[in-house]
Amino acid sequence: MEDGSLVMGNLMNAAFSLGVDSCWINRARQVFKTEEGQALLKEWGIESNYEGIGNCILGYRDCSLPNPKPRKEDYYSKSLIK
Repeated sequence: MEDGSLVMGNLMNAAFSLGVDSCWINRARQVFKTEEGQALLKEWGIESNYEGIGNCILGYRDCSLPNPKPRKEDYYSKSLIK
């Protein structure tokens, strides 16, 4: 579960670095437990002892990202000094 989650996170980071947006859909476990899901796993040659982690959709956004708000000057450095 943890390894699969890291793979999905890295996939999403890599996609973003290429200008592609992504969305993690957390239904893979439920889907692959169904009769249809089991048939897909068999067709793909994946043994039944594997478990779905998530599905990821990829695409291009139709709007630009908002500009970040300006940072407060010395906000973090002052709060960490004691």
